[in-house]
Amino acid sequence: MKQVLLLILLITVNADLYLSSIRGGNNRLDEANRERNNANRMFDSQNNNRGGYNVGKLTFFQGEEIPVSWTLQHGCGTDDVKHCEVIVQMMCDPLMRDGTTTQRIPDNPANCRNFNCDLDPQFGRHESYAFYETCKTTQRNQGLYTSSQNLGPNQATRTRQNPGGTRSGYECPEERDYYPYWRPSPWMDLAIFTRDTAKCEEYRTHSENVEGRWYCDVPEYILEQIQNGQRIPIQGEACQALNEQYGGGNQTLAEWKQAPSHGVPPPECFVSEASRPNHLGLIGHDKQWTWNMVVPDWIIPEGGDSNSCALRMRYNITQDYSPYTAENSLNPGNVTAAANPEKNNPNANNDPALLPVWEEYGLEWTDVEDSFPANNVGNDDDNRSRDYVFRNNPQVDILGLAANVLDTPIRLQLAINTAQFGRTFQDRTHMMTIRKRPDNIPADANIKLVTVSGKRGNIVQTFPGHEYFMVPEIAHFKTNDYVHFMWSGSNTNPNNNDGQGKQGTDRSNIVPLRTGQYTGATDLQGEEHGNLLGSYPAYVRQPEAYSIPQVQLCGRTEENGEPIMYGSHVASRMGGLSEDVIMQLATGRQVHDAYNDYGNMEELDDAGASFSLEPQKVTDEGCWNYVSTRNNNFSNRSQKGKFCVSAGEFEVVDIGSSGGTLMTDSGWVYVEEAALEGITAFSFRSEPGHGVSQTVFLEPVEMNLAEDAKIEFAVQYEKRALRIAEMKYRQTEDDSWESVGASFKMQDGATVAIANVDKGGQYVVEDKIDGAAVAAIVIGSLFVVVTVVGLIYCKMFGSKSDDLTQGMNGSVQQQYA
Repeated sequence: MKQVLLLILLITVNADLYLSSIRGGNNRLDEANRERNNANRMFDSQNNNRGGYNVGKLTFFQGEEIPVSWTLQHGCGTDDVKHCEVIVQMMCDPLMRDGTTTQRIPDNPANCRNFNCDLDPQFGRHESYAFYETCKTTQRNQGLYTSSQNLGPNQATRTRQNPGGTRSGYECPEERDYYPYWRPSPWMDLAIFTRDTAKCEEYRTHSENVEGRWYCDVPEYILEQIQNGQRIPIQGEACQALNEQYGGGNQTLAEWKQAPSHGVPPPECFVSEASRPNHLGLIGHDKQWTWNMVVPDWIIPEGGDSNSCALRMRYNITQDYSPYTAENSLNPGNVTAAANPEKNNPNANNDPALLPVWEEYGLEWTDVEDSFPANNVGNDDDNRSRDYVFRNNPQVDILGLAANVLDTPIRLQLAINTAQFGRTFQDRTHMMTIRKRPDNIPADANIKLVTVSGKRGNIVQTFPGHEYFMVPEIAHFKTNDYVHFMWSGSNTNPNNNDGQGKQGTDRSNIVPLRTGQYTGATDLQGEEHGNLLGSYPAYVRQPEAYSIPQVQLCGRTEENGEPIMYGSHVASRMGGLSEDVIMQLATGRQVHDAYNDYGNMEELDDAGASFSLEPQKVTDEGCWNYVSTRNNNFSNRSQKGKFCVSAGEFEVVDIGSSGGTLMTDSGWVYVEEAALEGITAFSFRSEPGHGVSQTVFLEPVEMNLAEDAKIEFAVQYEKRALRIAEMKYRQTEDDSWESVGASFKMQDGATVAIANVDKGGQYVVEDKIDGAAVAAIVIGSLFVVVTVVGLIYCKMFGSKSDDLTQGMNGSVQQQYA
């Protein structure tokens, strides 16, 4: 018998999770009100009813880089939150759909078209009907810690977080609440973020991506005979016992078997970002927590052209104590059924769990024993328990007065609900289509998404979402990369939400901004086009039949006395994109040469709610600032962005006290845990250099490092024969280069220079002639030449010398004879 039970209890506080890019649904469909209609339509998110975005069409490509960003209500990766996990998963199924009604999909086939709910298009569907039916008929894991919750029937639809077994779509509550799950699940793991990085090896090793789950395969005739209250077992011995109870003859028997794994690579595992508790927003500066997901090639089956998928994100946080220990690996130790109340049917208000939380506060059993069994603590003057126990709303004696019978305890009630103090939150995207990578895009070229996050309305109207902004706000590309412009809007936003255009509609566009009111505007990426501080767009092409005037700027002059003039009001093409593409970005019109592609476009009212172009190649270096002309008034945030193309790479990662890594094709930055005293945005930017590597600009220059701490910094370089590599550094262009102590080694088939540094600036790898190696080669070559010459001489002249010697010896012998 083999069974994997890797259980993590999630003792949490009340929290919320919202996907913003790509947009999460939070069970919304197309509601024209701020609250969602049905919190159980597709899945159990346990989020605020106002969260989520209406359905939008999403299309991505194999290998595309997608910025996935989200907000967490109670933070992660800081000392305020001891333990947390954010788990990103994906499920693909040709029958997945968003549906056309906000009603929950029925679990009675008689209520669906053709008696088949899986195929009824009006209902939204992620998991299958068979998956939920199996969940209903399978026993729950009775080894779990359920606190003081009364779960009723023994089935996997009942959990501590969902003791009533409320159904949400075809989701299995037990699979939703516990990770890793011990039975087969259709969800594939993509990434795991955890502050406890010791878990990473276990998570990757035991992911269902690579390790199949065990289950009891029960034939139909046994299922029909199972009595009320009995469920499919989740252990091998109990599974075999079904055959003794119901078996007989030559009938098929129940079998304990292992389902195949998903057959895909294990998930990536990262250190969680440091984000603020009680702050549903940014992670300490001007960014949301973002992971640049690259769509795996294996998403599309071999021989297929596309697949229908949804993304799921789960948020687990743990407070007060950890159910995970290095000694027990993922075994929760004492956080098991042994810590449940002694009663079979406990009352969460009266019956505390046996979990020894009092020990976390230096108390002993004698300090709390009067709480077991329930003795109406707090209302009985004779009760002397300090009540540091786990039940609903315990009334703790923080001053310890209960120990003295002469004192009256001063009690403070804690706002604890044992069904919620231990919750998993999730959000899912609407259905998306993953398409095969276009044949015209080289395998080594990057495809990156530029999209829109947020929705119509001011900051109050959109909460717990947010107003419009571009994602990424500064998009970085290498020359010959491909950009995928795609965003979704809505026709059913609340009618009274602030914004332009027809009420209730979400629309966005991209128009280059007009030339700035000053000259020489540049940034680290090279020439910058358009004034980001302004709001007027440039012409996307030269108007016909008239010329554009040059406008003077209020008498301001340059040093030579000539008046400052605006440059051309016609924007140069962003990244070398075609004029037709620039026009489509501005108007939302997918076809510009069609006579039927017209309408009221002043505020994009007749533009489609969703917009997507095939990936476009970028060729021209520079930075272009742009604006969405529709979403640009005082009531809404300024929806602007920057589009940058350079010959090198540019990556930015936020790293906090938990440590982290910034990876690029040209090198990396690695920060150990506790090396930073706060969140720092590290950037790695490369451009062609004068050495055997690109010049790398590492920022920030002044790093917020702990005392004596350094970071690992690596740069890839070209190893040349007979030359010695050396890493050099300078802070600015005006400084001279100085040597940096570095080691040099092979990494994944490339040579890299690795150094421990404590400041940013410019780094490059140079090389010089290796004198010792050259001298050794010269000496060795001379030795070889001398040896070869000697051998040739001996071969050519050695035999003649022998004959001459022999002849002379014969003459002498004759003379003395």
